[in-house]
Amino acid sequence: GTALDALMAKSWVIANRAPTLMLTALVAFHPVRQPGRVIRLHPLVTPGMNADFDGDQVGIFLPLTEEAQREAGEKLSIRAHLQRDPSILKWMAPRQDSLWGLADRCRTTEGRREVEEITGRPLMARGGCPTLETFISVLRAVAAEEGVDRAMNVADRLARHGFALARRSGASMHPLLGSALQRPKRDRENMTEFIESFRDFDQPELGPQVL
Repeated sequence: GTALDALMAKSWVIANRAPTLMLTALVAFHPVRQPGRVIRLHPLVTPGMNADFDGDQVGIFLPLTEEAQREAGEKLSIRAHLQRDPSILKWMAPRQDSLWGLADRCRTTEGRREVEEITGRPLMARGGCPTLETFISVLRAVAAEEGVDRAMNVADRLARHGFALARRSGASMHPLLGSALQRPKRDRENMTEFIESFRDFDQPELGPQVL
């Protein structure tokens, strides 16, 4: 097992999410053994691969020759993709549960400082809470000033911290979502205005979802 782990740590495999409609559907990884008969992908990679876990399939390929191994790392690793096209950083910003955890934590001064220790720069967010666009801007600035390796490290740390914060919060969907709230007529315009103006994020029936 130890010898296999050492070999895998320096070898590249290529993951392909079919159909291959864009270059980022092909990504080279150093594989890590995990228990169970399942392929696990890092959540920051799945948006670029258009892998959204609704029945998608992924193929794993092992380049056999030394030249093929080198080319996989040089052309298809995350670092290679970013160096060729820095715009794909938008797919590596924290999303969903991770983004929610970070936004919730940033509601306090202490929490914002905690997240800014990871980014190494202030979070400029409209309305106080950071959004997906906030973190995309941060990662782009980090990549431009400190390089793509540093940007990847920041993205990974943000994602992991956000997931941990979301789990720790215990937030969930209320069984009677919004039943006690005074809501406007159920037309799209009024409901959108209502949600956008709602700021009581501690309100158990709707607060977590609006945040």
